[in-house]
Amino acid sequence: PTPHFAEAAYYMLKNLHTYSTSDLADYNLGNKIIVPIQSNEAVVNSLATTVLNNNIKINDAGYYFVGGAVNFFISSKTAEAKIHVASNIEVSSDNGTTWRAISGSKTLFVLYWNGLMNNSLLVPSVLTKLNKNEIIRVVFYRTKDSTNLVQGDPLSSLGITNGYGSPSYSISISKL
Repeated sequence: PTPHFAEAAYYMLKNLHTYSTSDLADYNLGNKIIVPIQSNEAVVNSLATTVLNNNIKINDAGYYFVGGAVNFFISSKTAEAKIHVASNIEVSSDNGTTWRAISGSKTLFVLYWNGLMNNSLLVPSVLTKLNKNEIIRVVFYRTKDSTNLVQGDPLSSLGITNGYGSPSYSISISKL
């Protein structure tokens, strides 16, 4: 028999990405912020995925194992700020008009001082069926409660960066 080699795409950023004041305001309102994925950040890409507008395009239908992480570099002017944040990996079948989450997680970071702190959030790996030409992205946002009010304290700066051995972001896509 012919051996089958795994097909995979792995993207990661090893540098600081600072979000704009507009993105910071959107985050503080609980709106989704898109992780900036670029084609030159592919470490492995035997799937021949392409990137456009921070979205990774899937070229072949099949079952995929997808997971990721975001490494935040954040601060708040609130003493011992409680930062409620969630991150999702999302898929779109209509070129980005609508999105559905295929994996996600949320956490509470406590910032013990007013300076910048580095905090990681893992988005669990999931087995999912993807169709040809679907696109994938990674987003994060300030969580809201059941009455749609944002939770926790606002941020005064927002970025992603490498730290504690983790890249600024990572997303792994393996075709089974």
